Parts: sequence; structure tokens; C-alpha cells
Amino acid sequence: MKTLNHLALLILFMIICTDQSNSQSLTWLGTLGGSVSAAYDVSADGKVVVGTSAINEGSSFMRAFRWTDSTAMQNLDSLGAGNSFAYGVSEDGTIVVGDASINGFIRAFRWTDSTSLVGLATLDFAGSYAKGISANGSKIVGYAQNSFSQFRAFLWSNITNQFLETLGGNRSVAFAISRDGDVMVGESLNSSNQTRAFRINLDTSLTMVELGTLGGNSSVALSAGLDGSVIVGYSTLAGEQTRAFRWNFSDGMQDLGTLGGDWSQAYDVTKTNFGDVVVGQSPDSSGQIHAFIWKLGTMQDLNKIYTSLLSDGSLLTIANAITPDGRYIVGKGTNAATGRSEAFLLDTETSTSVENNSLVNLPEEFTLLQNYPNPFNPSTTIKYSIPNVTLSGVEGSRVQIKVYDVLGNEVATLINEEKAPGVYSVAFDASRFSSGVYFYKLQSGTFFETKKMILLK
Repeated sequence: MKTLNHLALLILFMIICTDQSNSQSLTWLGTLGGSVSAAYDVSADGKVVVGTSAINEGSSFMRAFRWTDSTAMQNLDSLGAGNSFAYGVSEDGTIVVGDASINGFIRAFRWTDSTSLVGLATLDFAGSYAKGISANGSKIVGYAQNSFSQFRAFLWSNITNQFLETLGGNRSVAFAISRDGDVMVGESLNSSNQTRAFRINLDTSLTMVELGTLGGNSSVALSAGLDGSVIVGYSTLAGEQTRAFRWNFSDGMQDLGTLGGDWSQAYDVTKTNFGDVVVGQSPDSSGQIHAFIWKLGTMQDLNKIYTSLLSDGSLLTIANAITPDGRYIVGKGTNAATGRSEAFLLDTETSTSVENNSLVNLPEEFTLLQNYPNPFNPSTTIKYSIPNVTLSGVEGSRVQIKVYDVLGNEVATLINEEKAPGVYSVAFDASRFSSGVYFYKLQSGTFFETKKMILLK
């Protein structure tokens, strides 16, 4: 009996230790000595964070930093003059990009542990700024200023700089590049002098494609997903209010809403096939700016989701970046313990890159997402969410996903089984079907939803 009791205690101890080691966490990253810091990007494993920080209390000088749990904040700028900012990091955390004052000019830079800061692109020897980096660090995007004080987007690759044109106006600015390095996004003036979000496929051409707006006169693209088929940023509505958007080929720009206030901006998106988690900032109904996460069609306040991690008076005000799998989020907030505006690293302990039913926040409603890719040949993936049946108010938990042709004939059954609450994906192989329009339908109990997809062979 004593042996059994000891075994039970040992198992309980192991469970407690495991729960503690895998629990959600919020880490305030501190500063380089000043009163403010902000995190702008994070490595894929959440172990490296980059951003900028004031170097002295009351000082206006900012320095680029690279943070790890073992080294804390490392000042990347040893040049000693002017400001520097780190905006992007490769997925393995070894390459950092940003801009710094170098020899009297603001220069885009690339940093590694072995080379330190190395200046990159300039145009007519004026200023340049690096904003994004591909997953493997081989491509960097940003913008440079010419002798007429006009900005031009640039692409750095294999030690060469390439400057791009505009949508017809006199400015183009690149803010991000897709995870695979094939698509860059940003904003440019068109021939009517209006700001428009753009997308450039670097693999096939260097032609800027305008993404449109949400009805207003301007839009800006700030991040791209895995291959550039999902893009996020912000745009004005017809009434000129600013809204965060998520763009894809099939749906165009989608207004992501607000946290109750009158504007929102999206800064990053998960780098999975679907790119279905977005982060940014928006004011609540009282006008106080909060960091948000958007997923499964709903914008949520990070402060409400992770309130247990926040001490009284602390507030997450902006979410600037999210890891490819959606687990780690970085940004800036108010740390009540220090009274400073500090960079933060949030571990949500949630991955969206694969089927995952141990989510902290299970879906509250059925969701059927647009298939990806679309159009497709010969296979595509369909993602969907199943809520807690009791909470959803929909009777029945058997889930069916069926595919129909344009005449309404059923051509395939993809799912027909009981499903626990969670987020799922299923593949559709259409290699035996002819080109054309097809429809896929999710049905569970009294709920059903149908979407269209296109097979092009």
C-alpha cells in the first residue's frame, strides 16, 4: 500500500511539473536602460526577439536589440551615433534586419553575430530602410530614398540590390516578404496619388499588383503569409475609418472589425497554408488601445484572453508579430511592475499549424474556411472548426463534408464522423475530376455552410 501511495504521489508530482513547464507565460523583456522598448519580430521557436529600446532614462536615442532568454537584451548597434531599429529576424534567429545611422546616413542593415551591422541598399546615396526578411534570411525588403526625396521599394538578395517601380505615382514602400521569399508586399502611390496596398510575385515577374481597398481611398499591406496568398494590413472604409484587413485571392479584402472602437490595424499573420490568425491593435469602446488576435472570424482582446498573466495595471497595447505556427506573439505594452512601456513575449501554448484540439480557447461556433489553394490542381485543403455543441446551440455532433458539381450531384464525401471540438483540415484530391466549379458543404446537425472552389487543369 505504501508503494502504491508513493507511486501515486510521484505521478502527481510529474503531472504538476509538466503542467508548469508547458503553461502559458508572459515575459516583459525590459529595456536597454531607458524607459521604453518595443518588439517587432520573433524567431519561429520564440527564443529570439528583436526590436528597439531607449538606451538611457529620459534619452531620445533608440537602439536595435536582439533578446534571448540567456542573454537578455543585446544592443546590436555599436556605431554610437543616431538611432537604430531592428524590424525583422530570420526564422532561426541568426539574421536581423533594420535600419541605423551609418556614416551620417540612415542605412538599411543586415546583422549576424559574425559580421555585426552591415549596410545594405541605398539609392542616390540617400537613406534606406529594411523592414522584412524571408524565413531563411536570403531575401530582405524595404525602401530607399532617391535624390528627389522619393521612396522606392527594394529587394536585397545574394548581395545585390534591386529597386522597384510604383503603381503610377512617385512612391513605393515594401514592408514584408512571404515566408518562402516569393512575394513582397507594401504600399505605393497610384497615378491618382492614392495610397494602395500592393503584391509583387518575385518568382514570375516584378509587376506590382494593386490589392484595392475596403471602400476608401487608401490601403497598406504590412505582412504576407506562407506564399503571399494571404496578406494583412489596414485600409480605409468609404467613411475613411481605418480597418484591419485580411486579403486572399478568393475573397479579396476582408474587414476584420474592431475591439469596439473606431479603427484597427493588422500587423502580422501566421505563416501556414491558411494564414488564419492575425495580430494587431485596436481601441476598445472607451478608446483605450489594446493588442488583438483575430481567428476563426472573430477579433479578440489579448488582455481579456490572457488576463491571468497580467498584473494589475499592466496592458498589452500592440501585437506586432506572431510566429509561423501562432504560438508566440510579441509587441509592446505597459508593465505595471516597472511603470515602463516595454516589449513583451507572449507564449500562448497554442499552435495553429496542424490539427490541434487542445486549444485554450475552443471554437465557439462552426466555421468553414475557403479552401487553399484556390483555384487548385489537383489537390486542395479545406479547414473547418467544430465548437462545443452545448455552447453552440446546434444539436448533433456528426460532421459531414461533401463535394458537389455545378449540377448539384454529390461527387465526394470527405468527412462523415463524430468530431470533438477543435480546428481541423481535410484534403480533397481532384485528380480524377475534370476542370470546373465545385462546391463543398459542411453539415453538422442543424448547421450547414457551402463554399465554392475552382479546379483548373
